[in-house]
Amino acid sequence: MTILGFIVFFVAFVISAICCSLVLRYARRRNLFDHPNERSLHNAPVPRGGGAAIVFSTTICMTALIFFGSFPPTVLALWNLCGLCVGLLGWIDDHRNVRASTRFFVQWLVAIFFIAGLLLAPGVAVPAWVVEHRLLVILVGAFGTVWLINLTNFMDGSDGYAGTEALMVAGIGGMIVGKFGGNWTYLAGLCIGGSAAGFLLWNWYPAKIFMGDVGSYFLGFQFAAIIAVSIVNGSGPWTWLILLIPFVVDASLTLMARIVAGQKWWAAHRSHLYQRMILAGHSHQVVAIGLSTLTLFVLTPVALVVAANPETALSITAIAYALAAMIWLFLSKKFVRRDH
Repeated sequence: MTILGFIVFFVAFVISAICCSLVLRYARRRNLFDHPNERSLHNAPVPRGGGAAIVFSTTICMTALIFFGSFPPTVLALWNLCGLCVGLLGWIDDHRNVRASTRFFVQWLVAIFFIAGLLLAPGVAVPAWVVEHRLLVILVGAFGTVWLINLTNFMDGSDGYAGTEALMVAGIGGMIVGKFGGNWTYLAGLCIGGSAAGFLLWNWYPAKIFMGDVGSYFLGFQFAAIIAVSIVNGSGPWTWLILLIPFVVDASLTLMARIVAGQKWWAAHRSHLYQRMILAGHSHQVVAIGLSTLTLFVLTPVALVVAANPETALSITAIAYALAAMIWLFLSKKFVRRDH
């Protein structure tokens, strides 16, 4: 990590930690709590909305990067604007339940605007294959963005879990792509990772505050944005896709299993593997530490390999996802489903 990278991470960390304390006071004053129910993994009311600190810290730090010439200004403005829109949607959802149709409409609108804007932004050398299939790229990119927003929301159900994923994916991913020339996304990843680390001070078990939809929506969008920008600038999405395996595989296969079982897949549930592990007796911190250990010692070496060998990255990524799916199936049989 360069000195600038360390400074970016540290500043994001400090801003996020301070802002989270302010959001906690706000949530208590406004009686903004998540109350235990048959779908939750906690047994006492906990304030929510702490992800607003991640939104503020990441946006401020990424905006400051313009002074270091790390981003084309148009791309940075587009990225921050769309991130704020998604975060605002989550903030409103934390205060009053937004209809599912409205949520999806706004998410799709922002996703299409971001992907299309990225392809048209001045100073962005879009690959020829993207230009040739621009409409398809916009549709696929928008779908991927909406899915990442929602799967991150699905996976935010345990103390420290989503925050740990954001820290590991954004922080490690940023350092890897920085090592191999992904200058746009290197510092962006450290902004996101530092902000997640500051939030984790308040969200680690026992959590003093939950991330809320404001944080999970925003982080999901950040994952999608960093992948999209990586594709456009030529560094490829493979590093990020490898590091995101725990979230993508658990969320996607759980959704597919619920659809096959004829369950209401859109309803709140406790069917994800990480939830079943906690219901089976593993603590929140053990599950979060397990996620970070897996990412650091298994996924990071694979991500380094795909970053260094782009010609085999697709094959390695496909194999990694196939193996992860098999492990998910094995563990799903081991941890009995307690939610129907």
